[in-house]
Amino acid sequence: VNCILDIQNIIDGALLQDMLSIDTGELWFATDKGLIVYDRDQDKVASYLSDPAIPLSLCGSNLRRLFKDNFGRIWIGSFYQGLSCLESSPFRFYTGSMDNKNSSLRGKTVRAFAEDSTGNIWMACEDGCIVCIDANGKSVTCVDDGVLPHEGNYQAIALYKSNIIVGSYGDGILVINPVTHKIIKRYNAGNNNVVVLLITKDNTVFAGTSHGLYRMDSTSDSFALVEGSEGFVHALCQDRSGRIWVGYYRGYLKLLESDGITISNVIASSREVNPGYIRATSLFEDQSGDIWMTTEGKGVYKIDPVPEQDGSFNMINIRKSDGLPSDVTCAMNQSFDGRLWLSTMRGIVSLNQDGGILGINRLSKVGNFFRYGSSMLSNDGRIFMGTSEGALSFKPDDLTDVVH
Repeated sequence: VNCILDIQNIIDGALLQDMLSIDTGELWFATDKGLIVYDRDQDKVASYLSDPAIPLSLCGSNLRRLFKDNFGRIWIGSFYQGLSCLESSPFRFYTGSMDNKNSSLRGKTVRAFAEDSTGNIWMACEDGCIVCIDANGKSVTCVDDGVLPHEGNYQAIALYKSNIIVGSYGDGILVINPVTHKIIKRYNAGNNNVVVLLITKDNTVFAGTSHGLYRMDSTSDSFALVEGSEGFVHALCQDRSGRIWVGYYRGYLKLLESDGITISNVIASSREVNPGYIRATSLFEDQSGDIWMTTEGKGVYKIDPVPEQDGSFNMINIRKSDGLPSDVTCAMNQSFDGRLWLSTMRGIVSLNQDGGILGINRLSKVGNFFRYGSSMLSNDGRIFMGTSEGALSFKPDDLTDVVH
């Protein structure tokens, strides 16, 4: 016997009904007070309860049996409250709090992600809160009570000079200390309906709003409208040459030159693939420097950032007719191995840099209602994507290029 485990101390007075050891080093306890998980490596305890407000929570809190089948799925039986099945999956889902103080998050429609200097993951939720997941993924904190405006609509989030900067729809821009979770600064940006934030390589802040594109003036410490950018700015991306690509929701794709003044419409070299008047959902620069634009209803565009002599751009348009599960494409990112990951309204698609489809993962959990522009690659290689029922993350190495 290597050690004696004080189970009663772990389950804190709950009635133990069953126990299961998991390959990850965790011990799972079925109790009359929910599921209790003990991480032996971290020496930490987490509790999970049934919550009607969370569609994917446990079937009940009075649990009786735990069983792991040959496929890696874990079955959880309750007392007259049904059966839960946790499928073995490379995806990790965040749909509620993972600590003992809060059984659910008030906000679950995740619009944007940011990672701070300590590895914590921050989420902006459009239905009521800012969420912080600690670096080891063991606890989730809803940072809103008494700090952020009640029932705020948070659309964008980014790391800015060691602080967290948040764009809200209706309350402008907030700067939050990531340690104290206190607001340390507020900014106005036009009508204050901020949809997307971009921190450039020289630490200039751009805010896309429903009125146009705003840029922070470091001298006056305030935001001013970029002339010629009027419209509902829905997506932003800075390329390696310093230009800023501006995607509109009900408008044309525009390009703000590196001089910060000249802005013009982006026209395709071929009329057949010219995006024209569109609803851009996100913009992304890949490792080779190409620009990708996801859209609502027109699939995804790959754009060569080097213009032709007439100022037009070579583009390809990948749509449902080319193999995508949906023409409503939401967000894109790229893993360290070069694969591109595209969220759609019918699952996650992996592509190569030429736009060839490698695989499609259709998800049963959280559905496939991914949020526009909601994706992030963390420093440790995980990809995060926001949905209308929370968020998910995965390690690309855990996924195979096949259709699921």
